[in-house]
Amino acid sequence: MTLDAIQKLLLIQSLEICDSSGLLLSSENRRQATLQSGIQPEESKLKRLESSQIEFLHQRANRLHAFLSNESLFKTISLPPAVPRAKGLGILIIVIAFILGLFSNQLGNDQFINLVAFPLLGLYLWNLIIYVLFLGKWLRHKLHPMPENHYFFGLLPHLLYQVHQLFQHRKLRHPHLTPVENKEQLAFQIRSHFLMKWIKLTAPIQLCQITFLLHLGASVMAMGVIGGMYFNGISFEYKASWQSTFLTPAALQQGLEILLGPASMLSNIGIPPGQPLEALRRPDATGENAALWIHLFTITTFLYIVLPRILLSSFSYQQLRSIQNSVQLPEDILPYYQETALQLKDSQSIVVIPYAIPLEINNRELLRKLLCRLWARAAKTEFQDPIPYGEETSFFELSANPSSHVVLLLDFNATPEKDAHGRVVQEIKQQLMESSADNPFLILLDCHRFEKIRELPEFEKRFQERKNAWETMFCDMNLPCFIFDNIHTTDMNEHLKQARNAVWTNSR
Repeated sequence: MTLDAIQKLLLIQSLEICDSSGLLLSSENRRQATLQSGIQPEESKLKRLESSQIEFLHQRANRLHAFLSNESLFKTISLPPAVPRAKGLGILIIVIAFILGLFSNQLGNDQFINLVAFPLLGLYLWNLIIYVLFLGKWLRHKLHPMPENHYFFGLLPHLLYQVHQLFQHRKLRHPHLTPVENKEQLAFQIRSHFLMKWIKLTAPIQLCQITFLLHLGASVMAMGVIGGMYFNGISFEYKASWQSTFLTPAALQQGLEILLGPASMLSNIGIPPGQPLEALRRPDATGENAALWIHLFTITTFLYIVLPRILLSSFSYQQLRSIQNSVQLPEDILPYYQETALQLKDSQSIVVIPYAIPLEINNRELLRKLLCRLWARAAKTEFQDPIPYGEETSFFELSANPSSHVVLLLDFNATPEKDAHGRVVQEIKQQLMESSADNPFLILLDCHRFEKIRELPEFEKRFQERKNAWETMFCDMNLPCFIFDNIHTTDMNEHLKQARNAVWTNSR
């Protein structure tokens, strides 16, 4: 897939995740887009997506994007370019680099070129350090390829995302409201969710672009230095001389032959031997005309800086093109693809049966969002009236709703009792086993009320004891359970992973 197509797919994925209430995309809109996209996905547990399945997601995203194109709220979700445009920035860097090089005056300010400590020497050493670092990075990558979750590709996108969050929050009038109550907040959540994924996905591309521009800018700056040396040489007369406390003329000659030797060989300009160099030693000598030395420095600058930097920029550009053509879809695309299969089936609902637990509005919405992402995000979620403690037999009859996903909602704060909680669980399990439908069943323990004692010194100890008590009871009943621990982690993906592992069916 092209970057444009991947961007559109990730945007639609983010929209479907954030718009669980169907404000922009209803259940029927999503179902129709799935049916009309040419290929019907299967629910089998895939390890990777085939090309036909990726094409299905591409076509489905195009249909949903076209459907949403006239929505005013959707239009407010402006996106960055799929391929970051660096042409204007590149031209600016080239111009600035050339001007800096041109006016850097690398020959010195007193019209004397010190052959021992000329300003260009620092430039050569800096570029040598860059070459060593580049070579070390290349060797490390060959021996130990850098993983996708390397700190650079994790920390930098996270920082950029947080900056975006900061500026976007200032634009919202009521950032604390839920998406249903505030359309601005929905657009903000969609864009934020998308950007976090997109910045992380394109971080290697942007790094290659930056590397390419820096190498190109360094080569152009070196060209500017060359131009500046000749411009100053034409405008002023420079003298070449040297002085040193420790170096002898013979030692200086050896150093110059090492540094300027390649340029000397190419230009047939010889390095003076020891005795002529002694005649250039200050303060007794007035120096000689520096024209030949400027020619040597120019060729050396071209060999040590301009040519290598051009080669490195070409390498970075080829690496950039390779990365752009081999961008991999994020890992969560596979479960996203599998969940679209549920939209091809008969309409299903999620039935939540609270037992001895009061449901606050905010907590109800959080649970609804979690369950809608767990089972067909567009599915309808029904919260039944809570079953009071002591009335364990007065709950719904499963036979009245054979296609339901059943969730028993328990209070983590309560003390687990086999005669109460266990009785409700066994009754629902028995109905599910007697049903011909293979209804998914999830026991969900809500930690919301337990958070009220979070400030107590023994909170962690009491939390672990209560967790062990619940897990022990359900382990004895051969049933998994999902502890919705929104106290220790707010990572919804981690909650989803745990919830999927805790779903029970007849076939399990």
